[in-house]
Amino acid sequence: MAEKNGRFLERLRETFKAEAREHIAAIAAGLGELERADAAARAPLVESAFREAHSLKAAARAVSEGEIERTCQSLESAFASLKRAGAAPTRALSGALYAAVDALSDMLAGLEGGKVAPAPGRAAQLAKAIARALGGEMPPPRAPARSAVQHAAAEPSSPDTVRLPVARLEALLRQAEEMLAVKLAALRHAMALDEAAAGFGEWRSEAGRARGAAAALERMPAARPLLEFLDWSEHRMAALESALRALGGSAAAEARGAGLRIDRLLEDSKRVLMLECRAQLEAFSKAVRDLARDQDKEVDLVIEGGELEIDRRVLEELREPLLHMLRNCVDHGIEKLAEREKRGKPGRARITLAVARKDSDKVEFTVADDGAGIALRKLAAVAAKQGLLPAERAPAAGEAELLPLLFHSGVSTSPMLTDVSGRGLGLAIVRERVERLGGSIAVESREGRGTAFRLVVPHTLATFRGIVVRAGEHRYVVPTPGVERVLRRARGDVRTLENRPALEIDGAHVPLVPLAEVLELGAGEGAAQAEGDRIVALVLATGARRAALRVDEIHGEQEVLVKPLGKCLKRVRNVAGASVLGDGRIAPVLSVHDLVRSAARAQARPAAAPTDLPKAPARQSKVLVVEDSITARGLLKNILEAAGYRVKTAVDGAEAWATLKLELFDLVLSDIEMPRMNGFDLTARIRADEKLAELPVVLVTALASREDRERGVEVGASAYIVKRDFDQDRLLEVLRRFA
Repeated sequence: MAEKNGRFLERLRETFKAEAREHIAAIAAGLGELERADAAARAPLVESAFREAHSLKAAARAVSEGEIERTCQSLESAFASLKRAGAAPTRALSGALYAAVDALSDMLAGLEGGKVAPAPGRAAQLAKAIARALGGEMPPPRAPARSAVQHAAAEPSSPDTVRLPVARLEALLRQAEEMLAVKLAALRHAMALDEAAAGFGEWRSEAGRARGAAAALERMPAARPLLEFLDWSEHRMAALESALRALGGSAAAEARGAGLRIDRLLEDSKRVLMLECRAQLEAFSKAVRDLARDQDKEVDLVIEGGELEIDRRVLEELREPLLHMLRNCVDHGIEKLAEREKRGKPGRARITLAVARKDSDKVEFTVADDGAGIALRKLAAVAAKQGLLPAERAPAAGEAELLPLLFHSGVSTSPMLTDVSGRGLGLAIVRERVERLGGSIAVESREGRGTAFRLVVPHTLATFRGIVVRAGEHRYVVPTPGVERVLRRARGDVRTLENRPALEIDGAHVPLVPLAEVLELGAGEGAAQAEGDRIVALVLATGARRAALRVDEIHGEQEVLVKPLGKCLKRVRNVAGASVLGDGRIAPVLSVHDLVRSAARAQARPAAAPTDLPKAPARQSKVLVVEDSITARGLLKNILEAAGYRVKTAVDGAEAWATLKLELFDLVLSDIEMPRMNGFDLTARIRADEKLAELPVVLVTALASREDRERGVEVGASAYIVKRDFDQDRLLEVLRRFA
């Protein structure tokens, strides 16, 4: 009996965790709307937030989660006070309410395995903070309306709804998706029957000619059995042809009917895993609010189109890219209050996250801010320094040429590298994630007015159209959305540029690379096209990049279902998954994004390179480590020497300054809080010295406040790494960028 009760309690707690996540998200979203609402809209928002807090309190009581229950009690009291006053929450009260919501999220995380819960007594601290913000004693919460009580007392699932683990729903969807192979097989069988009937028609034509030639034998008695057999054979074959055509027509009709039913089953199965965007997008409000508060900015996040339903797998894939762009808006785009006032803008900035349908099978996410926009001249200078733009063209480069460069790795207009920004990797990763989904990303900016990023992605990931091609002895599927066109060209149309083949397409030369070479299939594969006067190629496009892949044969386009390769093959270059073709063969589904990049690498690869020439020894970069702690100094020295750097150390800024006057270094890695001369003063001296002004300085410190980071920018630090977030790989990544 005890074991049975234990299992029931465990199921109850799992249900509670799912329900609690929804309530906490709803309260957080309500707070955001309440801050922006006018007087007429406040009352229903406060009432809604009150009910969510009350329902969560009741659910927490049922599973004996006292801290969550007491925190919800404080929220109820605050919302009751707001309802009576009919006023908007003060800034102090908003901060206290958001702190309570954050604490609820932390408490819920503590129920998950391996996550640390807040310390006991957090609810009491929050209650005091809310009471102070309300200006005195905490008023008792009023009883909720009868409908709210009934809602709170109701079962977790209403009679017409049911809670199921997402994994179970995904398993059902995968089984439904596998019916696509049945649909394709039925169509293939119907086509085979039709081809067989056509074969009988050809046979009858030939038999008719043979029967005419045999007419001369009618007067020969010995030939009578032969002629009778020919007559019987002709009638029999006609009957078989008629039966085959009837069977083929029936099979085609059944295949079409089965196809329609399977398509409906797939659509209904996909709808089960559709989520309203609102549930995912509203969770970003906290991240935007926290970062804005850390940078002493006031920012509203406005979500539009949240009611649109999208495949939850698409939303999961976009979570990190969207979060990165929102952080970019706050960190890069939104100006400080004084700067906004100087430009005549309202002090409270606005970021819009909008979702809308784009065509029948795509959706568009727009992340826009009303900030400073992108400084094109600064971007041009960075691009020229990175070698992405010829230095002589940088001053005259326009928006259309410069903005796409933001998505290249290493490009950042941030004045200093911090834990928030500056590495120039974020937007490159965003583009890669979006293109892996089969989508695209673009940016628009008006200097001084704001920036907008537009992401267009598929509405669902389940099935898509693909072109089946052959390279060597193998068949592959290339997703149709990534194929710009299919070409059949004379071999004489192939041009040679820099010792590499290329095709002229729309006035531009596009690299031509054999698919077998891109996939590194080895010698002999893909050699079938060595003979002949024509070549077949797919022109692929991802973003602004294009490549032409030569294939041996195109077998046509068909609907395909992408199956993952499994955990052991989670990431295979050039391969996105696998699919079962209509004839039952298994074919790899290729990644257009990877193919274009691999084609560029293959194009850049030298045709032959001498292997017997001695290699010049790689030059070791020299780093000066400035740190007063002997333990930290020794740790940094060991890490850098193990990575191949030559290292010299100094115990404070004064010793480092004296060393810099005597020796040349490629980079300075310095603490801030040190005796005699701190890291800020050392950096300022380096920037003021004519000979050392360009020397990279990376500050590694325990000082994490906004003011300290801004001081780092002012004195000219190249990067700012907080010790609490210290990560050896990240440190080495930063050093590789500068030295």
